[in-house]
Amino acid sequence: MKTKRTLFLSIVLMMALLLSACDKILIKQDANNSESDTSEMITQLTLQASEISKLEAQLSTLREASQDCPTPEAPEPCPKCDCCEPCPTKVPLDDMPRGNGSISGNVSYPSQWIPSQNVYAIEVNTGHYYWVRTSISVASYKITGLPAGTYIVVSYKDSHISAGYSNLAACGLNCSGDHELVKIELAEGEHKENINPIDWYNLSGVDWPKEPGT
Repeated sequence: MKTKRTLFLSIVLMMALLLSACDKILIKQDANNSESDTSEMITQLTLQASEISKLEAQLSTLREASQDCPTPEAPEPCPKCDCCEPCPTKVPLDDMPRGNGSISGNVSYPSQWIPSQNVYAIEVNTGHYYWVRTSISVASYKITGLPAGTYIVVSYKDSHISAGYSNLAACGLNCSGDHELVKIELAEGEHKENINPIDWYNLSGVDWPKEPGT
């Protein structure tokens, strides 16, 4: 009986010693792991501090370079251009004899667009002229307030380019090339239609008047 009791106590004592040894080993491992984690954290912080220092140095270099760059000069302003064609100075219609007649028709231009034009009805005996200015892309005109008389009709894109109501225009540009201007007899109160100054192909030497007032 004594032998069994002694054996039991010996086993208990050995187990206690083993448990104590295991605890010491675990504590030591935890300490080692803690020291390892701390060392790794310090290493990472050191690397991050080094990267921050490099970025600060690069930023400082960029700031110095930007201060050295010259300030660009402001571009010169573009010259201002008139958006519309100015109307030439003409003799006011109030200074001309007035009537109740009128002349109307179409205008054109040898292009894909129709520019604004000055269209004149010129009385050939007195030199009095009556005129209107058409707008861009407008293909018709009408001159009113005309007294009885004999008129020619000429349209001017500018003082050097003109179209007239010629014999060629009167036949719709479908006859022989006669560029003589047609004289239109207008009675008092009469209205003449289809007077189309569309002959832009007048030959040199044809006696067409220059634009009045220029």
